[in-house]
Formats: sequence, C-alpha cells, structure tokens
Amino acid sequence: MALHDITQKILDDARAEAQRIRRDAKAQIKRIIADAEAQKKARERASDQETERIIAQRERAALSRARRGAQQTIAAAKRAAIDDVLARVRAAIVDADDARYAQFLTRFIAAVPEGERGAISAVRVPPQRRAVTQDVLAKTGITAPLTDDATIDAGVVLVGADADYDLTLARVLADRARELEAQITQKLFGTQQ
Repeated sequence: MALHDITQKILDDARAEAQRIRRDAKAQIKRIIADAEAQKKARERASDQETERIIAQRERAALSRARRGAQQTIAAAKRAAIDDVLARVRAAIVDADDARYAQFLTRFIAAVPEGERGAISAVRVPPQRRAVTQDVLAKTGITAPLTDDATIDAGVVLVGADADYDLTLARVLADRARELEAQITQKLFGTQQ
C-alpha cells in the first residue's frame, strides 16, 4: 500500500470527521441564533422605541459574538482535523513494516544529489531501524558508518564534508507543513486554510 493509499484512507476518515464537525457547528449556530431571536421578540413586546433600539444593538453584538465563537470553534476543529491527519501520516511512516519504511527512506535519500552521496562521512539513524537503513544506504551508494540517534524516529541525518542533510521525518514534515496543510484542508473542507 503506497503512501498515497494510506494518506487517502486517513483523509477519508478525517473527511467524515470534518463533516460531523460542520454539522455540529451549524446546529450550534442555529441554536444560538434561535435563542437570540427568541430573546429579541420577548424584549420587543415589553419595550418602547428606545428600548427596542438598545435591544437591536445588543442583539447585533450578541450575534456577532456568537458568529465569532462559532467561527473559532470551526477553526479549532479544522486545526484538530489537520493535526490528526498529520499525526496519522507520521505514525504510518514510523510504524511501517521494514519494506514500506525502506520505500519512504529511499525517497528521502533521493533528495541528495548522487554526486554528493560519496562524500557522506557519517549517518545518524534511529536505532530501531538500523538494519533496514543500512540496506537502503548501501543500495543508494552511501557507505558511511552509522551512529544510533534515539532522537530520530524515522529518516536519517547524512553528515557530509560541506553540508549535512537532515532527512528525518520531523524535518521533512516541517519543511512541507504549509503545502501539506493546504492539501489536507482542500481535501477535507474544500477550501484553503
């Protein structure tokens, strides 16, 4: 199953969750508006013109606050859905079997120009992925010694003479965060963030 298939499954689950969140938020907005309208009618019956003007002004303010609150609730729910999708993608890579992990790692290493791979003098790797990482590195022409780095959960750091290549999952996701968030937002909610 490719990253695309995993991502699509996660996006489908998140899309369903996003639809539920939208329905709940819309129902909450309707209740707030209905409450505000009921309050308005009761006040109008018991007030003169000045009171009605004050009530209308307060009502607009209450509706504005309610809308802002609802928008904040929706924004927080969207953020939570996006964070959930990114966490699932991260977990799918970290928890992948060795074959799938090797595919991901090979893609990460493909970012390093082939001519520079021979200049790599050391490789920091996650201890739990040492063997599969060593196999992938050998296939990509990198023969530098490996050093276990417990701070890395997936990916590698390639140490070169002129530059280090941080190809850890954390760095790759951080570098692509805006792009990934925009794609997730578009797929889940049909809008840009």
